[in-house]
Amino acid sequence: MAADPSSLGIEGEKLPEVAWLRQPALPFGVHLVRATQLVAVVVLRGEVDIHSASRFRDVVAAGIEGGVRGVVVDLSAVSFIDGAGLGVIVLTARRLGPGAVALVLPHRGLVRVFRICGLDRLLAICETREEALRGLLE
Repeated sequence: MAADPSSLGIEGEKLPEVAWLRQPALPFGVHLVRATQLVAVVVLRGEVDIHSASRFRDVVAAGIEGGVRGVVVDLSAVSFIDGAGLGVIVLTARRLGPGAVALVLPHRGLVRVFRICGLDRLLAICETREEALRGLLE
């Protein structure tokens, strides 16, 4: 049920059908889940960008303060991530050291972003939270 482009002030042009099928973005959300005393899980939702990265950074910092040795960043419900969001993840990996950060990325689109940036060589990329936790706890 696409709206008529003329009702949107677009005269003589038709927008591609894809434009009408795009799902609305989820509102940004982030919360910290303590999986064990050694591993924290940060769950994100929506778009992680320059406007939301500081909240993401603050939640990660709160998780690290407790003395964890690893962090799982669950991006399952993330629809977009920009350089600011990637920067928070990279800084966390640098702070905790090699092998201390695992990502939950079940969507190929976001996996591609991490591969293009070469971050798949720095971070463990897993399809499920359980797989990420197993990798950090072993």
